Amino acid sequence: MVRLILAFLLIPMTASAQGFITKKSQWDEMNAWAKDAYVAGFIDGVVTPFVGSDAQIKYTGDMIKCISDLNLNTMSLVSLVDLEYDTLENWQYGPSVVLMNGIRRVCLKKMNEYRAARGDALIEE
Repeated sequence: MVRLILAFLLIPMTASAQGFITKKSQWDEMNAWAKDAYVAGFIDGVVTPFVGSDAQIKYTGDMIKCISDLNLNTMSLVSLVDLEYDTLENWQYGPSVVLMNGIRRVCLKKMNEYRAARGDALIEE
C-alpha cells in the first residue's frame, strides 16, 4: 500500500492537475468534471466578497446576484468559457480571465439595473 501511494506521488502532474490553468490549451485538455470544479472554485474563491473597497464589494455582490438570478450553474459557466474561447483574441488569456470577462458581459445589464435601483453610478461598457 505504501508503495502504491509513493508511486502515485512520484507521477509528474500536468499543470491542470496541479490547478495552474493559465492558457486555453490547458483548458481544452481538462475533462468535464475538472472544468466544473475549476469554475466552481473560481466562483468560490474569486467572486466571494470578503475584502475590498465598498465599490469592489458592491460590484462582486451584483455579479453574484446576477449569477443567481440567471441560474448560472457550473455547466453554464463552463459553456461560457468555451464560448468566450471561440474568439481568437481570448486565446491569450487563462480561463479565469475569460470567465470573469464573460460573466461581466452576460451580467452587465442586470448589474446596471441593480445599481440604478440603489442610485449607484452605472458600469460603463
